[in-house]
Amino acid sequence: MGIAAQTVSTLTSDFRGTGRNVTCDNYFTDLKLAENLAKDKLTLLGTVKRNKRFLPKEFQEKKVLDLGESKFVFRHETTLVSYQSKKQKNVLLLSTMHNKGDTSEGGKPDIVLAYNKTKGGVDAMDQMAHAFTTKRKSKPWPMVYFYNIIDLASIASRVVFRSKFPTDDLSKDDNRQRFNLTVARALVIAHIQRRAI
Repeated sequence: MGIAAQTVSTLTSDFRGTGRNVTCDNYFTDLKLAENLAKDKLTLLGTVKRNKRFLPKEFQEKKVLDLGESKFVFRHETTLVSYQSKKQKNVLLLSTMHNKGDTSEGGKPDIVLAYNKTKGGVDAMDQMAHAFTTKRKSKPWPMVYFYNIIDLASIASRVVFRSKFPTDDLSKDDNRQRFNLTVARALVIAHIQRRAI
């Protein structure tokens, strides 16, 4: 397993045997991870990158299906679906939560409907990170990761701050930008004072 899958395994260790579901985006979704979580009585549901080695060849190729068409592949307790959601958009999803190729009245696979219903945390985090981001165009991938870590750390620090100081002015919903600026100033003020001497 890669580092992303190991991270998910570590974060879900306290929930083993509870029968809960883990919904994740394509960075974390992996067949080995899904199988390991299934052993721990946890299910996994997530989108899949087209370059994953465990995908069948026909799923790795960018074949355009008819609009609304779905193709399913089953392996033990794992289901993989390719769904043509828009004319130029084909989505791949993996699930250990579903073992049938059921679709709704509109033709959408149940796997897609379940993902859309449970992906809120992933989307909310991405939206929050995008609203006030430190990211800049950068070719070296370590810098891309560094910027992402800063964005996620600012969100996490605000969550902790709001739980500790719910009545503080910086805990209000419309003060996120002010909170980030306050944290940034607090982090650099010691360096500025040291250099001024």
